Amino acid sequence: NGQRKMWEVKMDLNAGSFKFRANDSWDLNYGDTGADGSLNAGGDNISIPAAGNYTIRFDSVNLKYSIIKN
Repeated sequence: NGQRKMWEVKMDLNAGSFKFRANDSWDLNYGDTGADGSLNAGGDNISIPAAGNYTIRFDSVNLKYSIIKN
């Protein structure tokens, strides 16, 4: 149908790692195996190298994301 579903959030993050999860459950989780900006079901954790305020964008149709430190 050509629709894009893009979410964006600005938030403070600690150094460490995370995954995108559906419905606050681990049944459906996405990480990034290969650190290429493409999400993979059950993929590797996404690294946050330094604490700070970040903009996170998530494209749920193409399973792409970006993380930019503000």
